[in-house]
Amino acid sequence: MTVFLRTEMSRDTLEDGWIYMGCLFFGVVMIMFNGMPEISMTIAKLPVFYKQRDFLFYPSWAYALPTWIVKIPISFVEAAVWTTLTYYVVGLEPNITRFFRLYFILFGVNQMSSALFRFIGALGRNMIVANTFGSFALLLVFVLGGFVLSQEHFPCYRRRTKVVVMGLLVISDDKVTGIGSRSWRCSGSSFSTISVSVCASLFSTNGNDTGATELSPTAGSPDRSNGTKKKGMILPFEPHFITFNDVKYSLFLLKRGGEEIYVGPVGRHSCDLIKYFEDIDGVSRIKDGHNPATWMLEISTSAQEMALGVNFSEIYMNSELFTRNKALIAELSIPPPGTKDLYFPTQYAQPFVVQCIASLWKQRWSYWRNPSYTAVRFAFTTFIAFMFGTMFWDLGRKRKTPQELNNAMGSMYAAVLFLGVQNGSAVQPVIDVERTVLVEIPYIFAQTIVYSLIVYAMIGFEWTATKFFWYTFFQFCCLLYMTFYGMMTVAITPNVNVAFIVAAAFFGFFNLFSGFIIPRPKIPVWWKWYYWCNPLAWTIYGMAASQFGDYEDRFTNGETVKGYLERYLGYRHDFLGQTVAGNIGFVLFFGFIFAYCIKTFNFQKR
Repeated sequence: MTVFLRTEMSRDTLEDGWIYMGCLFFGVVMIMFNGMPEISMTIAKLPVFYKQRDFLFYPSWAYALPTWIVKIPISFVEAAVWTTLTYYVVGLEPNITRFFRLYFILFGVNQMSSALFRFIGALGRNMIVANTFGSFALLLVFVLGGFVLSQEHFPCYRRRTKVVVMGLLVISDDKVTGIGSRSWRCSGSSFSTISVSVCASLFSTNGNDTGATELSPTAGSPDRSNGTKKKGMILPFEPHFITFNDVKYSLFLLKRGGEEIYVGPVGRHSCDLIKYFEDIDGVSRIKDGHNPATWMLEISTSAQEMALGVNFSEIYMNSELFTRNKALIAELSIPPPGTKDLYFPTQYAQPFVVQCIASLWKQRWSYWRNPSYTAVRFAFTTFIAFMFGTMFWDLGRKRKTPQELNNAMGSMYAAVLFLGVQNGSAVQPVIDVERTVLVEIPYIFAQTIVYSLIVYAMIGFEWTATKFFWYTFFQFCCLLYMTFYGMMTVAITPNVNVAFIVAAAFFGFFNLFSGFIIPRPKIPVWWKWYYWCNPLAWTIYGMAASQFGDYEDRFTNGETVKGYLERYLGYRHDFLGQTVAGNIGFVLFFGFIFAYCIKTFNFQKR
């Protein structure tokens, strides 16, 4: 609301319409993102649901339909809050009919996204796989929404699959209209998607629990891997048997609050322990055949203290046993003559470099044996690369109008945002267990090379070594710092669920202030500081400036590409060095915060 706030908003040019459309587009995207937590909640509930379903407590439809119905009031509230806070403040058309059109469109989008992500969670049944497919679903809506890629530049075979973002504008350059029944038809498409997703959820929850087939063999289960019929548990070490003679057991007994009430030997058949407590006035004697441990716990409770009017801690502090223990501690504290203090030349058993190499080697095998993370990430990247290549086919060479230039930059914006968000989200469940940094770098580098080679050639950017290097460099830095950002959120939060919420909150800010939805010169002065604190803004700046910042080609209106970038977007080619430093700085910053928090923060509780 405060980013698009204007006392008087111009509506005379296509660039003014682009600002309005960016506001509406961001609203739809944020409503869509609000449905992503449904994935984790659905997956968390599935084990209990499968157990109850297998016991015939209720069928799948009795689980899926109430979940959808309960979400309806929440969707009404979310759409109402967003519409009422932004519609008139931003300066959209002050017509109550159009206000309610936008309200019902956002309500339908919220319902559609919630149902869609519940279906993806029920279908994926694994956080990493489900998050990947969820990101892919968002990507389809994002790119095919008519904002990142204009409708007239859609490939002919994808025009029937587009999801049109229906604003309240008439922008001839984008071929997006919002007049008459077309807007209501857009709402109907959202509700049809809701019904499809709910029905799909019914079918997906009818499957078997995949987690049951992934359980490792336990004790008593047959070992099927080698074809034998032996039963038992496979131990990860060689068992040894040691016999101890003349063992003397001692007991350190505390009461509630941590005060000592007995510290000393137990004795044969607990004779010393029994004698100590039976000597206290009022304590009942142990009965024949009674377990000494059970008797000791019964007579040393706080209720027994109150009933007897004694304090077991004070009795122990004044006993002969306490005096003997103090004397023994004082005697053992004095080292025998001729002995030396235990000394190690170094703090750790191995040097720092040796520890790093050993840890890196272990993490390399751990990542290699985690295909649900590494393989899915590479498959997602490859698929997205081919999809972007076909969507933005040969648009890198078309620079006759500002819209064609925005289409080419839209491919950079979509790739930076979604691949970055996917990396930052997918790494969180892994880092919650593994806690590693350096092993990510070669995987991210390979991911960047695969994506850059496919997309750069298919979109048709200029084939020069310098431009390809800059494109690959900025893409690599983006994936690296977004991965480190996801790792950082895990390190500074107590669990992965809180980390996902914290990361998702800032993903929305990264998107809004990236410089594509609303360019930097159009951002109000009170928010420009956040643009420079946004890592995605530096990456998109570097990509656009390195690819198009030195072109002197003229649009049909006579303005040069370089002049348009400097005037409308605020991108200058001579600022490329600073963008490189900014990207490297964010990589080092997120990596350092992660390492520091891993070292200092401890969320474990006793």
